[in-house]
Parts: sequence; structure tokens; C-alpha cells
Amino acid sequence: MAQDLKRALCEDRPDVVGELMHDAWEIKKRMAPGISSDDIDLWYARARSQGAIGGKMLGAGGGGFLLLYAPLARHEDIIRALPELRPVPFCFEAQGSKIIYIEEPSP
Repeated sequence: MAQDLKRALCEDRPDVVGELMHDAWEIKKRMAPGISSDDIDLWYARARSQGAIGGKMLGAGGGGFLLLYAPLARHEDIIRALPELRPVPFCFEAQGSKIIYIEEPSP
């Protein structure tokens, strides 16, 4: 799947990226049943019903992000369908991941 994802990104076929995300999420849920929850499954189903092509959970330890791929024209409908969640903008970065905020520990 990683090779297919790379090819889709390089060929500017973002809908294929969403389809691969969906397939990978379904496989991961079958392999690790505790990876999801009733809430996550509900949010994902709502997002898909509003036009999201695919998604997956990012993060660990009972928190994180529900990353969704959808055509731009569907974003507002998906946001309205998920009032419990806070939208966080996402884009690819040419430099890769980087730390953009560090909170200093309290003395």
C-alpha cells in the first residue's frame, strides 16, 4: 500500500490517497480490534456519508486526530456533520514534519 500511496501522490491523484487510507483503516481495525471505538466509528461513518473518501486515526493513548481525506467541496459538510470535533488544517510540507511549538516546563 505504501508504494501505491507514493505513486498516487507523485501522480497527483488525491482521491486514490483517500481510497488507500480507507482500505488501510479497515484492515487495521480487523487486525487490532481495540484501535477504534464506538465514537470513532460513528464519526468516521458520518464523515464518509458527507463525502470523505477515507481516513484514519493518528496518535496514541486515547487521544489524537481523526485524519480524513475529502474533496475540498465536501469539507464544510463534513465539519458540520462532526460538531464534537475541532477541525485542524492539514497540508503536505516540502521539508517534512517539524516542531512548530515547544512548551517550556513550569519551574
